[in-house]
Amino acid sequence: MVWPAIKLCGFGCHVAGASNEAALSDHGLAMIASSIEAVGHRVQLIDLRGLKGWPDFEAAILGTDYDVACIGFHSVDEEPARKAVETMKRLKPDKPVIAGGIHLSITHARFPPADCVVYGEGDFLIRELLFNIEHHEPIPEAVSATPIEDLDVLPVMDRTIFNQSVENGSPFPPGMPQPFFTMVLSRGCWYKKCVFCYETNTTTPRYRLRSPEKCIAEIKSLKAGSIMFHDDIFPHKAWCEKFVQLWKEAGIPRTPFWTQMRADQICKSPETIELLAEIGLTWVSLGVESGSQRMLDFLGKGTTVEMNKKSIQILHENNVNCWCNLVFGLPTETVEDIQATIKLLEETRPAFYSLSTYTCYPGSKLYKYCEENKLFLDEHYSMARYPYERKISGVDYNYLRKTFGHIGGHLKGPMREWKPKEKTG
Repeated sequence: MVWPAIKLCGFGCHVAGASNEAALSDHGLAMIASSIEAVGHRVQLIDLRGLKGWPDFEAAILGTDYDVACIGFHSVDEEPARKAVETMKRLKPDKPVIAGGIHLSITHARFPPADCVVYGEGDFLIRELLFNIEHHEPIPEAVSATPIEDLDVLPVMDRTIFNQSVENGSPFPPGMPQPFFTMVLSRGCWYKKCVFCYETNTTTPRYRLRSPEKCIAEIKSLKAGSIMFHDDIFPHKAWCEKFVQLWKEAGIPRTPFWTQMRADQICKSPETIELLAEIGLTWVSLGVESGSQRMLDFLGKGTTVEMNKKSIQILHENNVNCWCNLVFGLPTETVEDIQATIKLLEETRPAFYSLSTYTCYPGSKLYKYCEENKLFLDEHYSMARYPYERKISGVDYNYLRKTFGHIGGHLKGPMREWKPKEKTG
């Protein structure tokens, strides 16, 4: 297996304490590994992040005795993924290469010179492909996998294919206790209307959850110091209530964890925040996106500025830190919209805020909007969400860089530490 995620962090970045892009394990590839190991195959991973350069990769390919190569990647890493596949086919042309991952699944693009492209959730389909290869049967150039309805039938991800000590020593946000682990509870998103997200693509599967029982069993086995639940969105209230109940029954100590939520989710059920805080909810990554209602409507967020403010207040009342995600440089955005976002930060003072410039990702409605309106400045831009490059026309990137510099970190609020609420009566 090959993990080519070096576009943002480069070779040699896979060390403890590094950024998320450099340190964290990929769940998709690790789930595929578990699935094929379950039917008797051996798996070895070449993680480009842990190599010094392309000569190291060539040496690793030549020095590894393998029958089939599998590679998955995100949109941002299309370039190094393509080079990795070309290298493998040049050095060992008789060895089949199977490519997959979210980018190919959304774009439904072919990926020459890979022998086969898998679209969708290939956890079980990969077994069929390997069976065919093992028995000298042909495999298709492209094939779509059937979405997996019951996530509980999947084996737990094989974390050992990655250098787990790197993730364990790279807590996010920094300061969370070690050993640190990432974990997923679900697949997909139950909202699916934000126009900047690939989830608006009609080909993406519906939202599905693992059972609380399966999740608790995995958490208990980790013995984690802290956890990042790396889901698009945290589960609904009823699931959370069962999850907390089982957590306490299993005797798992309070373990700080980070997750992502929506403002309407928090406002609708503030008691769920209090409940989750009891077992460790420490950070909520909140997709605020903008302080302008016009921009929220343009993005299809289904939230209001007041709702965003209220959700941050609820988090603060429960001593939960808010990681406030904001996006600038959007089509149609004005200086007034940007100033409204700065005002929101001044009023809410989250413990951290992430300032990103809008980056068009394939499969989203906003990508199509930019395409139809000929907004792309360079179709080959890196898809990094940072203000390193100009991406779409109509955006003053110099102004954005100056604004980011002005905002800096001085609008952050204090870090909050959970304390049990005093019982009344």
